[in-house]
Amino acid sequence: MYRIGREEIDAVARAINTKDFFKINGSGQEVMNFEAEWKTYTGADYCLLMTSGFGAITSALIGLGIGPGDEVSCPAILISLRHLRLLR
Repeated sequence: MYRIGREEIDAVARAINTKDFFKINGSGQEVMNFEAEWKTYTGADYCLLMTSGFGAITSALIGLGIGPGDEVSCPAILISLRHLRLLR
């Protein structure tokens, strides 16, 4: 089980206090720090934080080259995939 410690609380407080949530016009240093740390922790080649599940799914589908006419299977409870129509 993951435990939240002082370091994690301080990182969240830093992000909230700086209001530095988005990587726009050179800001977003806390976001970039987290992406770099998560990439190292997981051993992944890339890490990109998204602002929503909708944005994450859309980016993943586009990145995989999924588009009009492609069949996509998903659980019935995953209603957020309705936005697939937007990729048409």
